[in-house]
Amino acid sequence: MRRYIGYIPTGRAGSTSIRRALKRACIIDEDFIWDVPSPKGVFVTRVNRDEKDFFWRRWWETRDDVEMFTVVRNPYDRLVSGWLHTNKQKWLPRELTLEEYCYLLHCGYTHNEQPIQRPWEGADPEAFATAHNHGMNFETSIHTVIDVIAAQDTPHLVECWVEYALKKGPAFPPSEWPKFARRLTVIRFENLEEEFLNLCDKYGWEDVELKWENKTADRKSFESYHTPTSIDFVRSYYRYELEAFGYE
Repeated sequence: MRRYIGYIPTGRAGSTSIRRALKRACIIDEDFIWDVPSPKGVFVTRVNRDEKDFFWRRWWETRDDVEMFTVVRNPYDRLVSGWLHTNKQKWLPRELTLEEYCYLLHCGYTHNEQPIQRPWEGADPEAFATAHNHGMNFETSIHTVIDVIAAQDTPHLVECWVEYALKKGPAFPPSEWPKFARRLTVIRFENLEEEFLNLCDKYGWEDVELKWENKTADRKSFESYHTPTSIDFVRSYYRYELEAFGYE
């Protein structure tokens, strides 16, 4: 029997809108704590940010009484949204080009940098992490805690923990995912309102109203921002989403 329901936020895929909708309906607490269930058994997962998540599973990952849901968005669109939002919020010392934002994601993902000046030089580390999280790919959100035993047996994997998760990627059989992943409902951002409200009906959540938050004003179509370099980056960095969810 289902006892807990968890929401896994994905950057620039309606996460703020969903959290606030759940707060207004008193599904989660106004001052909720990441990973801690509300009195109604609903919780929001903390975004993976560091290596400890690769060693220790969180309480909800292997339980049979937990269902999870998350939202996916066309990666070509989500990359542009994360880049525009980073510049809008002024998280970094200066506005980045889209290609520079791709480089930022690459560095945050691999922990490696080319010997060139960083376009975010002088940024606060937390601001850098926030900018990176808003372009985070699906593996980083979902798959970084997979195969904990292997990580404990081979600690060097932690040095490239996200890259390791990517290599598992689409070829990693669902039967070997953490238990929660086999009970994961995936909502499409492109049809967010309808699918989210249908999910609320399924769980018996009443008086949930989804309002769009953090929309970028005067934004053009995402295709108009892309360059050959950014397109190649999407094909590599967001490969799992493109293949698993049929985006082109």
